[in-house]
Amino acid sequence: MAGKYLIGIDEGTMSSRACIFDLEGNLLGSSAGEYGVTSPRPGWYEQDVEAMAKVIYAACQGAIREAGIDPNEIIAVGLSSQGAAFVPVDENDEVVRPCIGWQDVRGVPYFEELKPEVTPDEYYAISGIPFGTSPWSVSKILWIRDNEPDNYDRTACFALHQDYFLNALGVEGHYADIASASRYGIFDIDNHQYSDKLLDASDLSKETLAEVVKGGTQVGTVNAHVSELTSIPEGTPICVGAMDVNASILGLGVIEPGMAGTILGTYGTCIALSGEPVRDPNGAMVVMGNVGTRKWTMEGSSLAAASSYRWFRDTFGGLEVAMGTVLKEDPFELINRQIATSRAGARGLVFIPHLASAGAPRNNANARGVLLGLTLAHTKADIARAVMEGISMEIRDIIAAEERAGIDIKEVRITGGGTKSPMWNQIQADVYGVPARTVQTSETGSLGAAMLAGVGAGVFDDVEEAVGEMVHVTSVYEPNPDNTAIYDEVYEVYDTAFKGLSESDTYEKVSALQAKLGLE
Repeated sequence: MAGKYLIGIDEGTMSSRACIFDLEGNLLGSSAGEYGVTSPRPGWYEQDVEAMAKVIYAACQGAIREAGIDPNEIIAVGLSSQGAAFVPVDENDEVVRPCIGWQDVRGVPYFEELKPEVTPDEYYAISGIPFGTSPWSVSKILWIRDNEPDNYDRTACFALHQDYFLNALGVEGHYADIASASRYGIFDIDNHQYSDKLLDASDLSKETLAEVVKGGTQVGTVNAHVSELTSIPEGTPICVGAMDVNASILGLGVIEPGMAGTILGTYGTCIALSGEPVRDPNGAMVVMGNVGTRKWTMEGSSLAAASSYRWFRDTFGGLEVAMGTVLKEDPFELINRQIATSRAGARGLVFIPHLASAGAPRNNANARGVLLGLTLAHTKADIARAVMEGISMEIRDIIAAEERAGIDIKEVRITGGGTKSPMWNQIQADVYGVPARTVQTSETGSLGAAMLAGVGAGVFDDVEEAVGEMVHVTSVYEPNPDNTAIYDEVYEVYDTAFKGLSESDTYEKVSALQAKLGLE
């Protein structure tokens, strides 16, 4: 096919970025813009999707400008999008009410309405989603039904972000990938289709939901109006991409069972790929279909991953921040140099990084951060290292749960802000006990979307070919057996400490005390 470039758009919670890639996966230009999240009440989170679309349009223009390419050489556009966020639209695709975000918890009580029709165990068996947890759209759709009946009646489609922003780029109709659709919370993930049982239980119709198609399917073209706003030529194919985490692991090249992708950003996760449908024996881990390969993934969550390291910098790194300004160096690099003077295991300090509570597989809203083992002999470098190791321990916790579910993880691809540090990359390999590999770009969500666009436009026969051409490993960190043995002991303490604090209700008591003392 004529053309040299693919566009991948990564639509995130607080910002969107557009990236231009050549067919070898080289990032030629990118541009991003930010937007806000409003909170009308505690625990409620909403967004203005029309304002977000304008940011996406500007990002596309900026990326093309930065890349310095001829826009007529753009082959296709793909989208990586937030999961579980949705916006009701009417029959004319006009927004009925603001988007309700994935982190919004207003709908949690509505899961109880499903119980006469489906038990929590049945719900997990069908949907791969832990019953009663907050992100999934179905509970918030039921909230709209009871609290905003006029809006509910006006709604023709509860549009996920994948289909809404594809529509905003010029697609007519509503289409989504299997991972995005699973975030409705009414999806049969083993068979990659909506569940009649869960649809009946929630009294929802398929006609009000996005149509599910294979990731990498062309569903429209850029129209004249959008072309003016984005600088993408009219008629450029638009292809269904993937929910953000699925797009990211595709951009990491995670396409074979036994591979996993770790994202160490503000939010962290490890997503393992399975060739067969899989479930967590404890029902805590999220399972969904993998876009492109149509296999399955299992994931947990680190709710304050890189945020914990940022907290350390902001709270204890004032000197490094000041020195960084004078020396024109990244304060994190100055802290990293201190960490290098400490040793594996941080001289017996163990940090549990639950600064924003514990996500899957622990799922404890009362959990709080813990620094265990502190003595007068410990230094600032030891504490900083313990924080870095503790974040990695939480990812190992996710890996351990995936392995208990029967997934044998042999390799982890890593991305996110944490991978800027070779030392942290080595710590990850040592903590996980398997090789950790980095790839050529940190914009893995956009790359995954671009590759799916390439598949949809016929550049590649499938995602396996796309990965072979566009994903390139840049560094391999082999685990150091001596350090892994130390981290095995650290993890045992980590696990024992968490269980003890949970089972003794200490976390609950601390959480109540903090609320009493006004800590928000």
